[in-house]
Parts: sequence; structure tokens; C-alpha cells
Amino acid sequence: MQEPNDYFVDLAVQSEINEDAVLIPLVFKDVMRDLIANSRKYSPLGASIIVGLYETSDALKFVVQDTGRGIPEEEIQRVFEYGSRGSNVEGVRTMGGGFGLTKAFYVTKQFGGRFWIKSAVDQGTRIRIELPRPA
Repeated sequence: MQEPNDYFVDLAVQSEINEDAVLIPLVFKDVMRDLIANSRKYSPLGASIIVGLYETSDALKFVVQDTGRGIPEEEIQRVFEYGSRGSNVEGVRTMGGGFGLTKAFYVTKQFGGRFWIKSAVDQGTRIRIELPRPA
């Protein structure tokens, strides 16, 4: 049962090519952890966080969505810069260095992937990543 100070994380993992495991690049595990941690850091206690990982023969797809603070629209491009955060989270104490989104974006590009971010202040953020599967 969810307590008022708990976060509810709904995690779905599916593969259409292997029912026992989803194969992902080791560094991408760090990316997923960082993005889920961001969702927790910037969401109120008791919030819901939705996480999905889906593997097809062509791509690895990841999504994390929260109902947190969101990112001001005019700052979305800036938050990919090392050490940058949205202006609406300056008072949030974190243990991070502002590198999570930067790393996620560059790792995605390193693997030839695509990165989407949709965010609205006081409504939350949704990040989608798609990495192509090697032939």
C-alpha cells in the first residue's frame, strides 16, 4: 500500500524478441537510473512516475513520465547543458551535479538514437528515447 510519503513507480518492461531479458547498453542503465531519479527529485511526495522499456527487433524504446514541477518551455533546450537546471527548481536540494539530462542526450546521440522531451510547469515531464538496434 502506498503511504503519503511514497512514490508510486509503474515500471513496464517488454520485449518482442526475448521473453527472458531485454538487452541494453551498460551505459544506458545509468541513463535510465538518472532520468528516473530526476522524476523523483522534482515530483512531490506521493507522486506517480511511469517508466517503460520496450525492445523490438529494430529499436530499444524508453519512456519516463512524472507529474512533477516540469520545465519552463523556454528553458527546455538549456537544461541539456552541463550543470543547468530549470529556473523553477533552484530551491530543490539534490545530490546531483546537473548532468543527468546532458548525459542522457549525449548517450542517445552516441548510439544514433532520438530523444524527445515534453514538459509543462506544474504538470510534469515526459522523456522518450529510442535507440536503434544494431543489425
